[in-house]
Amino acid sequence: MEDRQIKNAIEERFVCSKCEGTNPVLKEIAVTGTGLSKLFDIQHNKFLTVSCDYCGYSEMYDMNILRNKTGLDGNDLADVLFG
Repeated sequence: MEDRQIKNAIEERFVCSKCEGTNPVLKEIAVTGTGLSKLFDIQHNKFLTVSCDYCGYSEMYDMNILRNKTGLDGNDLADVLFG
């Protein structure tokens, strides 16, 4: 599944689990791991943060795992993420 499809599915179905707000803010972040990647500042771990625009509550998802959900359409992926 393409990154844009993942983001679209989340944006369409988002409901904050804390305040029930419906406006997500999505950001991609990359972080180092441990060992050599930390030593050389190689940021190969990519995550998608989904934050509520109203209350600021945020959740983080591993992009590699979301991309590997092959066979799921956008609605199924949103169901996995948001129940």
